[in-house]
Amino acid sequence: MPPETAQPPDLNLLKLYRAHREEILALADPTALFALGFVNQIGPTTRAELQNDLGVDPARLEQIVSKLNRAELLATQGENLSITPLGKQVLGEVGIVGSGGGTTLRRPRKPSNGSSGGGGLARFIAVLIGIAIVGVAILNFSDIETFVRGVIAPQPTSSPTSVAANTIPAPTILPEDTDTPEEVPTETATPTPTIAPLVIPKVGSNPFAVAINPNGKTIYVGDRAGILHTVDVATHKVNDVTKVGFPISWLVSSPEGDRLYASGTNGTVFGIETNTFKVVAKASLDTQGASEKPMVISADGNFLYVSDQSEKSKTISVRETKQLGQVARFGDALMPGLPAVNSLNTTLYVPNFIDNLLTVYTLTPGTKLSAKLSDRRSFKGGPTAAILDRDGSRLYLTFAQLPEIELVGSQKLDTQDRISVGTGIFTAALSGDGQRLVATGFSANAVYVIDTGSNELIATVAVGKDPRGVAISRDGKTAYVANSGDGSLSIITLP
Repeated sequence: MPPETAQPPDLNLLKLYRAHREEILALADPTALFALGFVNQIGPTTRAELQNDLGVDPARLEQIVSKLNRAELLATQGENLSITPLGKQVLGEVGIVGSGGGTTLRRPRKPSNGSSGGGGLARFIAVLIGIAIVGVAILNFSDIETFVRGVIAPQPTSSPTSVAANTIPAPTILPEDTDTPEEVPTETATPTPTIAPLVIPKVGSNPFAVAINPNGKTIYVGDRAGILHTVDVATHKVNDVTKVGFPISWLVSSPEGDRLYASGTNGTVFGIETNTFKVVAKASLDTQGASEKPMVISADGNFLYVSDQSEKSKTISVRETKQLGQVARFGDALMPGLPAVNSLNTTLYVPNFIDNLLTVYTLTPGTKLSAKLSDRRSFKGGPTAAILDRDGSRLYLTFAQLPEIELVGSQKLDTQDRISVGTGIFTAALSGDGQRLVATGFSANAVYVIDTGSNELIATVAVGKDPRGVAISRDGKTAYVANSGDGSLSIITLP
């Protein structure tokens, strides 16, 4: 009687992909797989050395390293990189280990201009290969080929044909790509339109925060030099209107536009009348150190939620907006970032950079607002900002140390999508119509524009040095970005 074919376990492909998405995405990226094999061959190395060896720019290196970190295939300690035991196991299963001849690991070839890098089919096949490798290395299946056959088109158990396990010789890593019949398809990002923003070259010495009056006529720019500037939307004329005496870290306009709120890195919060530009309210936070103080205002304009983004702080301070008196103070995780509050002012979402947590609070508004921790979820990559979509059903969560934006359900905190961008994000803003999310990539001098309908990156815009604060016009057509490093303001017509 002929031997029966070895069959993979009865697994749902989608479940497997969801359970091991990070590993699969890393292994489906030819450059990431090459980098992992390279680090395995040369031993522990630094980011600078790996960047030089791979011949990629810093942003692409960060994408590769972050992808391998999330998959727990590569370990990082400061600038040093080393392969993990799981990384070695995965490479062993596909034969990319040790030294010796037989199999050649080549750098993935960059596609020529206009090339799609293999197109959707190549990307789909790459993901299937990643799933197969995960099935073998992590779930201990005996054979990649059998596993893939079983996932795509399972064979009858009485098949007379059996598949022998593959034995792949260890690779030789070539220093340069050469022409060969065997090429690894390279996945490339969909090209985004080139947008040349209008630049106002000098808006103070160190503009950091930006807000727009709801009437659409005036832009407010907060300077690290402690000066509030205004920019006329029609003429682009810049005026210095108020000296607050402390470095400004965040600006928020009231819903009516009659008052502007500014937070200083020293923990001072100001209320400024926009018709006279006089400081009419002032309060001091019990801050744990000089740092950004991200803040958001409730939809009714009655409460201001201020995060103390100091390394040793867990504090969210809630202030009534007339005199800036404190009505609540709470916090459960280190270094809270830009929070998001729902339209009913009943739920607050707080990203926490150091503890890598998203904490959720149930709010009970009143003379003394109460806040109760109701949920929390761990993330990787240092979350920096939480942005609620218009109907409050989803959150866009940004990270300083990951080149992606994560879409999270506001009820279950489940990941619904991930949007790849070039670098880590400082902060982001949602257009009034909810159709565009604009995020500042501070380390890449770039701004990323997301279509919230498709959750895709539709434009990467080169701006000034060290972009920080961002605001979007009420009609959703224009974004304003403060470039802290060169004193400029970028004005972007959104696609």
